[in-house]
Amino acid sequence: NAISFHLGNGCSVTCVKDNQSIDTSMGYTPLAGVPMATRSGDIDPAIPVELAAREGYTWQEVSDILNSRSGLYGLTGSSDSLYVEKGFSEARKRSKVSFSDILL
Repeated sequence: NAISFHLGNGCSVTCVKDNQSIDTSMGYTPLAGVPMATRSGDIDPAIPVELAAREGYTWQEVSDILNSRSGLYGLTGSSDSLYVEKGFSEARKRSKVSFSDILL
């Protein structure tokens, strides 16, 4: 039995029991699941509605935000995990908590 994490520009989590995949974080589209380099991952379903209603975004703009400007990029300004980790490494020298500590 295991839980497998694939972490990179695309990310997923799979639960394995008796050498068989029994569940996965992946959904109907690549947008579903855990956050990725530029994709949001699973979010509250009301968020796209609020972006359109309150901020005046079109549905195409909302789709672009969720697919291309979210995830690691939305959180840090870069979709390059090595670049982001290097930045965290520099910050870690001045910090009491590291990026790895937050993830764990």
